[in-house]
Amino acid sequence: MNAVNNILVDLADLGLDLTNHTALLMLPLIQVAWADGKVDRGERFAIRAFAVNNRLVDEPGLAMVEHWMNERPSDAYIHRGMELLVRLGWERQPFSAGLSIDRIEQAVDYCEVVGRTTKNVLTGNIPRADREAIEAVEVEVARLHATHGPQDGAVGYPITEDWIELLEDLRAATTHDRLRAS
Repeated sequence: MNAVNNILVDLADLGLDLTNHTALLMLPLIQVAWADGKVDRGERFAIRAFAVNNRLVDEPGLAMVEHWMNERPSDAYIHRGMELLVRLGWERQPFSAGLSIDRIEQAVDYCEVVGRTTKNVLTGNIPRADREAIEAVEVEVARLHATHGPQDGAVGYPITEDWIELLEDLRAATTHDRLRAS
């Protein structure tokens, strides 16, 4: 099975497809919103505003986000969804253009805004559960970037698909030249 088919299967396992897969960008926010056991009106507004104002999620994706705000996804579902999100951010597939690493980081940064919607009005502090959820999202996304992102080469430069392809082309050309010289 090729990479695209694997992604389509992984999306289907999460109840997603190519019409609503950009909703994955909202999973970090969903995780923070559910930290205290419920998604309140301020959190709903913040998540919708972020999705719509930044054009991150289209209508089918927004319907999935609404579903997640009404029914809490399991921790395992959130983990699988965030792993797929980061994978799509690093892979170059025509349908993953809206799921760039920059957009993922933007969503992770916005988690604090979602957390602040439930802040203590007397102290102005983000509730402990929300703060812990924000930290968990940051740690999880960093771990996933390390797992699925480019690896550093011997001189400290990231080894990306472009470099790997270039090295393979050079190896093939060198082998071809050696065969021709023999």
